Amino acid sequence: MLTSTSRALIELTIILGIFSISVGLFQKLISVTTVYLPRIMGLTPADFLMFAVVCFLFALTLTGRQILKYIEFRVSLVSHEANNRSDHL
Repeated sequence: MLTSTSRALIELTIILGIFSISVGLFQKLISVTTVYLPRIMGLTPADFLMFAVVCFLFALTLTGRQILKYIEFRVSLVSHEANNRSDHL
């Protein structure tokens, strides 16, 4: 159903989202347990959370697009077969 390229892209965005949540959680744990407010390249834990949300939504969108392409293909096959049957009657 999914091509290997789109599957790899979906898995990559999910991995990036999980990594982003992990970094944000680690930053938040440091800021809660110490006085230090960590920032990686100026990014706060909320920024990493937003990036993770974008990654997950992108992966969900790609998956939905691939599913709709598959359904459209199956519907076109069924309608083509129905047209062939009605022509033979």
